[in-house]
Amino acid sequence: MQDLQRTGPVFPPVIKRFGRWLALLPNGGGKTIERPEGETAKTDRPLVYFLKTLPAAAGNGLSSFPDRLGPAAADTLARYRAGTSKTSKALIAQSKALVAQLSRTDIRSALRALINLWRRFLLFCHFQISDRSLNRLLFVPSPEQSDPASVLSGRLSERTPTDRPVPTRLFDWALDIVRAEAGSCAFVAFNAGRGRPLLFASRYPFESILGAEPSPGLHDDALMNISQFPRSLMKCRSVDCLNIDPAELPVPKERAVYYFFAPLERERMERLIDRLVASYRSRPRRFTIIAIDPRHEDIIQNAEVFEPVTYPAAARLKIALLSPFRIAAYRTLV
Repeated sequence: MQDLQRTGPVFPPVIKRFGRWLALLPNGGGKTIERPEGETAKTDRPLVYFLKTLPAAAGNGLSSFPDRLGPAAADTLARYRAGTSKTSKALIAQSKALVAQLSRTDIRSALRALINLWRRFLLFCHFQISDRSLNRLLFVPSPEQSDPASVLSGRLSERTPTDRPVPTRLFDWALDIVRAEAGSCAFVAFNAGRGRPLLFASRYPFESILGAEPSPGLHDDALMNISQFPRSLMKCRSVDCLNIDPAELPVPKERAVYYFFAPLERERMERLIDRLVASYRSRPRRFTIIAIDPRHEDIIQNAEVFEPVTYPAAARLKIALLSPFRIAAYRTLV
């Protein structure tokens, strides 16, 4: 135990030296962010700050782990560690009691918290690495591009659903299944936000691109971004965004790709899918639904005209390892 206590303080200096090495890299870690109130006024690059605070966060989580198990399991764990009973039968009984208590605790919630932390870190990497060049082309960028600390802390999820930006690489992975047929399809985005999915889709040769954004402020930003985006990068220049309820967005008469990221409420989603199914049955044509961080999938599955689409193995591997969100795709039978 004494040896462990001696070696404990060695880890933070290692992180500190690694942080200084990262600081020497070109744009190492991106813009600087302020430390929390109460610490020194010095600023650190976001990735350096994340690495420096990781040991303390992990230590706090481990030290408070027994408390998170719940009072019953924590009490059983304490009695088990105390070794009040020395007989083998008593130890076996205590072990069974401990396992029974742990099976009823919120360990799953702790695992979900770790998964959410990993997803936030992936989102941070997407925004600060692969999205940097394209974000410079947006007249009104998303706020998290200038405040990466909000991504790492999870404050990004507190914003309105339509203000959730999709990473560039993630969008391209999601559209892998329609890349070959984009030239004969329209692209429709629900909850277009500041227009990022519309502009990302304009790099594909779609026949037309249409989005709906119910928030007037975000809709104005989307129109500004569309008007200022370089036309040399757009393979489809027929891009428009309407300030209407996404559930009331007109259904294109041609084949279409429907894109969801910020989920609609269940009632509005049901109304929208009913409209798509009615239009499809009146004039059968290929409809493809791409949903990032999907919700209410049972509505799509119960519509009886859509079937799940399996992504290629390479795309599935990238999504499983590097995507902060799950991706689901559905397609009509025709």
